[in-house]
Amino acid sequence: MMRAETLLKPVTVLLALIAAVLLLHPTVTATDESIAGAEHWVQSVSGADGKPIKLYVWEKRLRGRRSVGLCQVG
Repeated sequence: MMRAETLLKPVTVLLALIAAVLLLHPTVTATDESIAGAEHWVQSVSGADGKPIKLYVWEKRLRGRRSVGLCQVG
């Protein structure tokens, strides 16, 4: 039978290796700089009781695109 001490060192090394890979992986650490956004509060009406409500909306778009062009196209 293997003792717990003999398994502890390889398991610890494996967990440390997995943690290092996850911390240094570029897709996990990099942010997407090409996406921009704008916050808006939008007036609307509740479908349940017809009362006015305010909705918080975050508009996401590519940083290089002009938002005026998107409004004209629809």
